[in-house]
Amino acid sequence: MLKEEHLEMVIQGFLRVTFAGSGLVLGF
Repeated sequence: MLKEEHLEMVIQGFLRVTFAGSGLVLGF
């Protein structure tokens, strides 16, 4: 397993959680 692929998955997951949290705060 490549570290880059794992890191990319972690980043994507983090961004999804961040955007989801921001959406809830903004009421979207």
